Amino acid sequence: MHSTPEAGPARARGFAGSACARRALAVAAAWALFAACVASTPRVADWNRGRTEASNRGFSDWANMTNNMMVEKYGPPDRVETLRLVWENRGPWKKIVVWDELGFLDNNRAARNIEGTIAYPVPAEKIDALVSFSRDLHVSANGTELSARSTSEERNFLMLNLADEIVKGRLSPEDGRVSYLRTIKLAEAGKSPVSMQRLMFE
Repeated sequence: MHSTPEAGPARARGFAGSACARRALAVAAAWALFAACVASTPRVADWNRGRTEASNRGFSDWANMTNNMMVEKYGPPDRVETLRLVWENRGPWKKIVVWDELGFLDNNRAARNIEGTIAYPVPAEKIDALVSFSRDLHVSANGTELSARSTSEERNFLMLNLADEIVKGRLSPEDGRVSYLRTIKLAEAGKSPVSMQRLMFE
């Protein structure tokens, strides 16, 4: 049975000290490689594949797979930080973050490691309804940004589209959860729901 994923960053657990040290060195190396690439060109067509692969060392397989998909779609990341890569102002997103977290899994054992943030004013009286709908949604402290975190960009689109319906009073949180699960089942059956392809609001 599917469940709406739970939001919030969490670090991978269970690594030995030496592994953590190697990871820290890998992240530092990644920063140098990505920074040099971003400074020289913003386009993925000019991305040096060898550097991409080297930069991915030290990240989990889930993170590497998501990183590669984001690079293909949006180009090199703007920042490499500890346990995460960050893209800013790409497509409809104000920010995209790919986390390297082996322990942050959903019920199907897939890593919920991609977070998309949009500029979206959330009325204070609607925050509880969004939290009730999904713990994978996060409203910024000043109420001007809304983020969704899941296993894919498509699921983030879906959560944010349903969140918009809830904010506008067209769906209750429970109706949103039902719609989320129904849409995920359609996608798993080979359908292509529009609500998982793009944001459906301005």
